Amino acid sequence: MAGAAVAAEWLAAGFTAVQAADWIAHARCFTALAAAELRDAGLTPNDAASVVPDADPDADLPDSEIDREIGIYSPVPGGETNGYLVANCDLTIDEARSVLGR
Repeated sequence: MAGAAVAAEWLAAGFTAVQAADWIAHARCFTALAAAELRDAGLTPNDAASVVPDADPDADLPDSEIDREIGIYSPVPGGETNGYLVANCDLTIDEARSVLGR
């Protein structure tokens, strides 16, 4: 998706450029739809930035060494953020809230 289309998607979801940057950079939430769902569920970028620990840190995850070397994926040490997991469809909104004890 071209940069202008991505910006338009975030604006259409009701985010300013500063707010979008916070969701993307801080919470690692890379889609406007996921960020809007998290926001509408009462979660902030700070909430979404909380790290969900890996269930099995030794598991063979899709983020191979090659992926890391070429910059496709760079996980947060020890897990991943709520925002990333929701945007990647690995966690539901209810699960994200549950992780935070809500």
